[in-house]
Amino acid sequence: MVFPFSFKLIHFLVLLLFAKAHHAIEMETLHSLGISDNFYVSDIAVHFNRVFLALPRTVCNNNVTHPTLVEVPWRIEFNVILKSRMKYIEDQVWANCEDLQNAISLAKEGSKSKLWVLDQGNEFCTPKLMAYSLIHNSLLDDGIIKIENVPQKVLSTMVVEDGNTLGEHRAFVASAGDNAILVCYLSDLKCLKMGIFEENNFLRPIKAEFLSISKSESIMYLTGSNSIEVFALDLEQISHENWKSDKNNSILIVQFLGEKLGPSSALEIDIKNGLIYYLTRDFAIVRWNIDDKPMRAESHDVLAQSFTKMPYVSKVFTDTQGGVFALVNPFSLQECQKNNWVGKNTEQLERVVQIMKYHWVLDKFIQYF
Repeated sequence: MVFPFSFKLIHFLVLLLFAKAHHAIEMETLHSLGISDNFYVSDIAVHFNRVFLALPRTVCNNNVTHPTLVEVPWRIEFNVILKSRMKYIEDQVWANCEDLQNAISLAKEGSKSKLWVLDQGNEFCTPKLMAYSLIHNSLLDDGIIKIENVPQKVLSTMVVEDGNTLGEHRAFVASAGDNAILVCYLSDLKCLKMGIFEENNFLRPIKAEFLSISKSESIMYLTGSNSIEVFALDLEQISHENWKSDKNNSILIVQFLGEKLGPSSALEIDIKNGLIYYLTRDFAIVRWNIDDKPMRAESHDVLAQSFTKMPYVSKVFTDTQGGVFALVNPFSLQECQKNNWVGKNTEQLERVVQIMKYHWVLDKFIQYF
């Protein structure tokens, strides 16, 4: 794709951006577990100087004998640098259905010291959500939510809403099939499948594979990988008491916002209300200011573009300071299934790259280069 000159083009500075980026994940830690450089990471969660990675066991050359959830030290310039050791996470034995089987998505629960893990399951075990204690460094026996009556292979992303009070936190899981998501009440260990439909077009198919919740209001944004439509869901529609009713087929209304610049992966709303995603065909991370409507090409900024530095981005995420990062993989899932990744040199690939940083004093985003 050739981007119009009216864009605030900055991808010509990408080489400088990447030249100054620092390793955030200590790869030696993963090597000690027998994990090679060309592993696939589906998600990442940062907690102070600790970083957790989801390594799906059923993807490409990821091995079922390797852990599917790992913790490694996190270090990045301008963050507080604290040295931490890798902590081995137990209870991950393959085909033992009480254990964690196939981690694909991670999300921290607000003020609680819990990390929730979306376990896709496998041919032996059903999917589930599992809570990991960041204090005791262990999976919690009383923090398991089984996911039933949902095709496990379509599950993709999980996000957790910050409730106003303890006990109000909810997780949202995509995809639960066409026009459906899961709403999970974490304190009650219960999930409900809910339909999602556009108000004036109930026949429009909605693929919700990527989710992101606004940092400033109770709105969740949804999109698919191959579809170009973006939707917004007002979370106030969903009662915190909804699970106590018999309405297991609740219908949620979403608003159609517009179309992306093409097929994408990852989705993140930054603290300045920008919608950020990765264009898979153009190897570019772009940002649309949600307040600048409509969602046309001219209202996008190209934050970074590089085939060699960003062959595939599975996650865009925000740290506690508001900085925006990309989780990089050497190949997409489609390439992996076709064995197109074979022969790629992944040894020097930066797996976490800072795309934007937030300056608290100036109160604005500045490009990181």
